[in-house]
Amino acid sequence: MGPSRRSPWNTSGRPKPSKEYLRIKNEIEAETAVARFLYLVPNYDLFSYIASFFATSRRAIYFGLFPDFLNHLLEMRLHGARPGPLSTLRAVLSELVGRGDGAISICDPPGNC
Repeated sequence: MGPSRRSPWNTSGRPKPSKEYLRIKNEIEAETAVARFLYLVPNYDLFSYIASFFATSRRAIYFGLFPDFLNHLLEMRLHGARPGPLSTLRAVLSELVGRGDGAISICDPPGNC
């Protein structure tokens, strides 16, 4: 994916304009080298808001809380874009290793690694 045109980091905990989340979703959909994505957000309220923008994605997108990433890393809880059971970063990575299937991008958004 090409370079971001503006800073993708949202540390304020306030939502970006809807068009920004749609742009990020479109970039994820266009990505061919990465099979799964980890989208870190600063708080659960923001996750609750933005998950709906990714609910129709064909790609595997996992959401995690940035404080959990810092404090729990592999045991951090991951939410999918669609309702379903929670997972952990360890479980997602283990599944990838077990299948030899692609890579995981730990970015926010994916174009800013």
